[in-house]
Amino acid sequence: MAETGSETLYLGIEDFLKLFVNHRPVYGITRNMIEESIKAITKDKKSIKREEFIDAITKEGEKINLPDLKAFIKVLMGDDNLEEALP
Repeated sequence: MAETGSETLYLGIEDFLKLFVNHRPVYGITRNMIEESIKAITKDKKSIKREEFIDAITKEGEKINLPDLKAFIKVLMGDDNLEEALP
């Protein structure tokens, strides 16, 4: 309703995925696990460049290939442009 001003009667897969990813409880994942994952990606720096982040998640550990990363970003952000989604 927020986007069109009229009631939505049907939910498409992209909207469902957005709702599921953004509003589901995170079972079995602790804050410590998330912090350790971030430390592994950033190598304990306070921040990293977009290119470093993309390189880390596409080449290290449980790798995500670039097409999948773009698909995930599109579902979460509405656009697969990595430069805009990951400033």
